[in-house]
Amino acid sequence: MPSIRATTLGNELMFDLLIAARSFGYSSDRAMQALKEIPDLRVDKPSHAIAFTESEMCDLVPGKDAVVVGTDKVTKTVIARADRLKVISKHGVGVDNVDVAAATEAGILVTNLPGFNDSAVADMTFGMILTLVRGICLASSQVKNGNWNKLLAHDVWGKTLGVIGTGNIGQEVIRRARAFDMEVLAYDALPDEGAAKSAGYTYTALDELIANADVITVHVPLTEKTRGLIGEHQIEQMKPTACLVNTSRGGIVDEGALVAALKENRIAGAAVDVYETTFPQRQEVYECENLIVTPHIAAYTYETLESMDMAVVDAYREIVRGDIPTGVNILNPEIGALR
Repeated sequence: MPSIRATTLGNELMFDLLIAARSFGYSSDRAMQALKEIPDLRVDKPSHAIAFTESEMCDLVPGKDAVVVGTDKVTKTVIARADRLKVISKHGVGVDNVDVAAATEAGILVTNLPGFNDSAVADMTFGMILTLVRGICLASSQVKNGNWNKLLAHDVWGKTLGVIGTGNIGQEVIRRARAFDMEVLAYDALPDEGAAKSAGYTYTALDELIANADVITVHVPLTEKTRGLIGEHQIEQMKPTACLVNTSRGGIVDEGALVAALKENRIAGAAVDVYETTFPQRQEVYECENLIVTPHIAAYTYETLESMDMAVVDAYREIVRGDIPTGVNILNPEIGALR
């Protein structure tokens, strides 16, 4: 792949970078200050409350050489409007909001940051497991409302955990589960039997995992194959005492089927950090006492966000001086050249 200097900057005096990701610079202004100190780099970070829509991104990308995105929509339509775009940087891991195929066809490099938020998301996941199984949120809410009933709950120690997706984050969750002497059942379309033997967990069919786990946690990317992976049929197979945790992507779990099962007490509880839309649209979500909801914050720790921020800064130091970025993951190296 040729250097970016030869194929992108040419005689242009400035490289224009759009920061769309709300998470970038969220924990401190260190990264923004560092970007502003890079010679020949001009940075635009518009203020906004939620992720930019396709229409909004269409208005923002013209004239930009690169964009850093969170869950902002970078569709084929957006890419068609991008007259100068050379790089799309995901401030995170999942790229279901980015049309990588369209970007590749347009000769635009797409990068992401796998590995940076593994521990933070695994910690959040296990925190949700403990909170759900022990009824911590419900007990706290009741005490604050003047109810001193001592709620009965279940042990976490020694229970069976079902892990759907054994990539980096799934493996980190398994490490934490083993510290609680949990039996771990796993499902993955590409099982790693070596890792299973080393870490002491067992791969099973998805239906078997769902039927036998006391807690199920989801750690797969959102793709056409995983969309709706946990639907009404799968939820019906869960134990009535079982709980479901999703810190992955909302579209993987059928939100309507999950809420219905919770309302009817067909499963014990659930905790979700991600939704089918930016935030829950169903009013029932807010009414279920046995459902914990958080605003997509599994990766939101000071340490994780700062490490991702500085990885982006380092990448653009390389890009602007004409080098291919080395500290990020390139999703489409096959483009061969940058336009």
